Amino acid sequence: MTQRQSSPVAGAWSRRAFLVATGSLLAGGVGCSGDAAASATDIAEGDGEDVDDFDPVFTVDDVPEDPTYAPLPLIVGAPEPTRVRVTCFVEEARRVAWRVWRDGDLLSETKAFISDVVDDYAEALATGLLPNTEYYVAMFVGEGRLAGQGRSPTGPPVARSRVGRFRTPPADDASPTLRFALVSATFEDASPALDAIAADSRAASVHVGGLVTTAGAKSLADVRAAWREQLGHSSLGALFTGSLTLTVPSASEVAGIAPLEDQKRLYSEALPATPAPSGALWGRHRWGKTAEVFLLDTATESESGLVSTEQLTWLASALAESPCRWKLVVTAAPAVEALMDALPAAAWAHHPDQRTAFLDALSASPDVIVLTRGVGFGSVHRLGALGPWEISVPPAAVDAWAGPGPAPDALWTGSGVGAAWLTLDAEKATVQLITSDGALGPEIPLTSS
Repeated sequence: MTQRQSSPVAGAWSRRAFLVATGSLLAGGVGCSGDAAASATDIAEGDGEDVDDFDPVFTVDDVPEDPTYAPLPLIVGAPEPTRVRVTCFVEEARRVAWRVWRDGDLLSETKAFISDVVDDYAEALATGLLPNTEYYVAMFVGEGRLAGQGRSPTGPPVARSRVGRFRTPPADDASPTLRFALVSATFEDASPALDAIAADSRAASVHVGGLVTTAGAKSLADVRAAWREQLGHSSLGALFTGSLTLTVPSASEVAGIAPLEDQKRLYSEALPATPAPSGALWGRHRWGKTAEVFLLDTATESESGLVSTEQLTWLASALAESPCRWKLVVTAAPAVEALMDALPAAAWAHHPDQRTAFLDALSASPDVIVLTRGVGFGSVHRLGALGPWEISVPPAAVDAWAGPGPAPDALWTGSGVGAAWLTLDAEKATVQLITSDGALGPEIPLTSS
């Protein structure tokens, strides 16, 4: 089996090079797709690494974790039933070796693949995975011939990153019960609410905005430094390494960067995503027939509004064609109209024309749940008398709003909540609050629209 290094992906996203692995990873292969796969033949004969003879038997315990190699956690995202993307900050520029495996400890049955580090981040695309299956992933140092050192391996690697764990989405024809963790504003180093989530199983963690804060940053370098510091916070790291993670851009994460293209570049560096050909950061991910998740970008698309006309048109069409029981629309911008004085500028209420088009798109499809970042408060309420549900997720490790609710008929508004569970099946949707100290709160059923 011969692997060839690809040239960088074309366009605004040409910042990482990938290696195509033509062999199998359990049920398929590991490598890259799209522009990267198409460009794999650009490299001359002899530049690839033959790894047919590379399969040393070792276990995780044989290889020590080395935080000086990969000080930040792996982040797994952009999920499909048979593929995911993984990113990780790497302290030194080098080619890195990745392994993805199913057993919690034994690594000998996996295939490995490598990628280059660009802008201090490594990214890989693992394909050929089994739907609805738990996997483990890590980066390794000292993999000999695999890492391009031109020699045969003599034993296990000498160091590794921390190990990540995730479950792939189910096949499109499956209807499983799903449990999503909902979090926002994860600025604190430690959060009992996040720790409680990290210790439990889930389909994915959905971060609705405020992944980091870059307040006071004056340049792209300042913003990158803030991201690297805060992505290493203990509770957030535990969240990342325990499941798939879905994120949406929010204004607090790119404060200090003026050009929109630089803002987009930041997200493409640090987070796993499958950007559209236009460079857009919005997209959709499906979990069988039970749910489809629509991720919106209200931070990097427009100088004058929250979103582009193209994004709103896409959302309306995508919601209408979705075959799933539940449609989750994730946006960092609060959708509620009440308490406008308490809402940030990046809220739908401050852009009335776009809010009207947004609500029209939501209301045209049944069983839509909007997940937004709570700003000082958390709440579960409808957008209109019979409109879609909005779950405003309060900040992690910070008490929620203690004043009046943002909607008179809210099912819940209160203080002391740091995150929430959202459980979905073919019949019902239920929200369960997680208090700031990590305890489970009451369950709140959401009636169908």
